[in-house]
Amino acid sequence: MRTWQVAAVSALPLGLASCDALVGVVPVTGNDGGPSSRDAGHDSTVRDSGDAGRDASADCARPGTCGPIVSLCADASPGAIVCDQNTRVRCGPDLATVSDAGACGQPRPSCVAGQCTCPDGSVTTAGVCCKATESACGGGCVDELTDNAHCGGCDAACVEGGSCTNGWCIVTLASGQKSPNTVAVDSTRIYWTNYNDAGSVVSAPLAGGAPLTLATDQSGAFAIAVGASDVYWSNARDDAGAVASVALGGGTRIPVAAAQNNPRGVTVHGDRLYWVDFEGATVMSASLDGGTAVTLASTQGRPFGIAVNGARVYWTEYLGGNVMSVPLDGGSLDSGTVVRLKSGLSEPAFIVLGATRAYWTNYGGGTVMSIPLDGGDAAVLAENRDHPYGIAVSATTAYWVDEFTGLVMSVPLDGGRPDGGSLVTLASGQLNPIGVALDGGNLYWCTSGTSGSSNGTVMELTLKK
Repeated sequence: MRTWQVAAVSALPLGLASCDALVGVVPVTGNDGGPSSRDAGHDSTVRDSGDAGRDASADCARPGTCGPIVSLCADASPGAIVCDQNTRVRCGPDLATVSDAGACGQPRPSCVAGQCTCPDGSVTTAGVCCKATESACGGGCVDELTDNAHCGGCDAACVEGGSCTNGWCIVTLASGQKSPNTVAVDSTRIYWTNYNDAGSVVSAPLAGGAPLTLATDQSGAFAIAVGASDVYWSNARDDAGAVASVALGGGTRIPVAAAQNNPRGVTVHGDRLYWVDFEGATVMSASLDGGTAVTLASTQGRPFGIAVNGARVYWTEYLGGNVMSVPLDGGSLDSGTVVRLKSGLSEPAFIVLGATRAYWTNYGGGTVMSIPLDGGDAAVLAENRDHPYGIAVSATTAYWVDEFTGLVMSVPLDGGRPDGGSLVTLASGQLNPIGVALDGGNLYWCTSGTSGSSNGTVMELTLKK
């Protein structure tokens, strides 16, 4: 029987590695009386059963390589790593099997035309082939879908407290919430409403930490927006609705507008707050520090979502099936200042603005759409969705949640392919995801959980650069 010594392995680039560089296999004296020579200074050996007449120099075998052997540590040098099928151990000073160095699950390279080659054409810097579900990172094999140190890519470490899920780093910022509905973020904190009979407005640090309740007894707290010093929300109640604010750190609730009829979407732009009154069929505005509310548009078909830029206000008509806009100082359809950008939609819900287009979800229609801000042809970014709801956009990508299937999705702003191939599932298994928010490098959403239960969550996902 012959024992083979394997030379030390130097760091090699990924891809193909020279067999001569990867392994220096020379025979040493064995119990079969074979030739005697050793690689000076190297004390690690792998003992392999070997077929008669096999050219060992073509094995690409090395310490830690898995393969059948006759025994584990017999005739091996102290400290050698040896494998027997799926068992990998390190030999102790007395050549007894003293410690388990891990499982043998990797295929080993084969020598092809003088090159150590893996089935998929890659060899790690440690000379080990990676499984089809793994990638070569840091000299080893990792699963980029679940590895917190290599989440979605080599050295893409998940943030503290995060969990690598499907190649994305996801963090639970808050749990145990009762029906969280919408979220908003500033540079340090995330804010959300708990939409239930008691109702509350809550915030938590983006870096992690205990939630802080900013306002309680806010029945029907629905949509939320954040300003420089205060957070604003709507109390979506028929004939007893209101729009209110509280300081970012909490304190006394300040009414912005009372006697609203089921207000829904709210947003801050400049020194004013804008909102839609769902049952009142109006689009409204008021100064952030209070004062008389101004009606910008009336007789709307249950307006739902709202967004504002420096020139106009945009909103969706959930019942009317339209996307509308009006100048910041208001107007009317009769005068031509209120513009219907798109009609014939099925329950358009939340809306956001990009540089040149408006984007929204059609809750009943199962689509994500866009249209130029000054009107024109609408585009379908995604279709056949199951009740898409909250939405946010970056310069290149639209993000939204599918409430009924529990998915968090994205698609390029120029739209998805007809086969859905450009759609990306960022997270799945979410329990009724609702609101969405976005900052420079992270996506946020809330899950409302089970109706009547306190199992809602507020979530964060780190986007890939």
